[in-house]
Amino acid sequence: MALSIPISSWPRAWVGWRWRFLALLALLGCVALLVLIRAAVTTPQVRGEFLLSSASQLQLRSSARPQDPPAQVLGILWQGQQFAVNGPLLLGNDRWIPDAELRGLHQAQQATLNEALSQDKTTWLFDRGQDGVQTIELPTAPRGVLGLPWSFWPLMALSLLLYLAAVVVSLARPIERNGIYAAMAVAQSVNVALVAVSSFHSIGSSLASPVLVYQLRCAMDVLTAAALVHASAIHPYRHAAARVRAAAAWVWAAL
Repeated sequence: MALSIPISSWPRAWVGWRWRFLALLALLGCVALLVLIRAAVTTPQVRGEFLLSSASQLQLRSSARPQDPPAQVLGILWQGQQFAVNGPLLLGNDRWIPDAELRGLHQAQQATLNEALSQDKTTWLFDRGQDGVQTIELPTAPRGVLGLPWSFWPLMALSLLLYLAAVVVSLARPIERNGIYAAMAVAQSVNVALVAVSSFHSIGSSLASPVLVYQLRCAMDVLTAAALVHASAIHPYRHAAARVRAAAAWVWAAL
């Protein structure tokens, strides 16, 4: 006697499977978000009030003597060498630096700072005007929850929502169009999360190598572009050469 399943039971079994898979993926997304938040909270930062002057120079305000004028930062000492520090570059985001040379300088400065902040103290060079050049040791400490900017939290929430939207749409109806939407949503979810962890206004360590973060954001942009080309080939009407266009877009993205 052949085993048969009544047709009326198919939808319930199928929906039950989807709900379990949705719960698993949602849990994985929440765990990834918590891990990222914990990493952001524990990353070290320099204990000091840095600011940019009207001449775009990085300065440090003295906490011991607030009445003194801010000291101009010349650079940082690390492993017996002096590294110059460019304030606007160090406090900026290399994603919006079109010049390749300046972008490379920003990434090199952040990489040096990441290494220097692995110690409990950092040594900085300051121009004190008439007092000449002085060295000051500034302690490092974890950012903590209060060290995160207010924009960090809504951006991380938006990143999780985009990820969950991709999961829900792809599971609700696993067709080609929904898969394309899910790919774009996941790519933008990663991008928004990277924006959140790059929104720190204090001088401190980055969560990952600045070059790796830059390459990852570029990869997400390329993935989104390929998905858009694929979507335009099948929506609102399928193009005669839809498969060729989609294949060309994904091959270009992979390359």
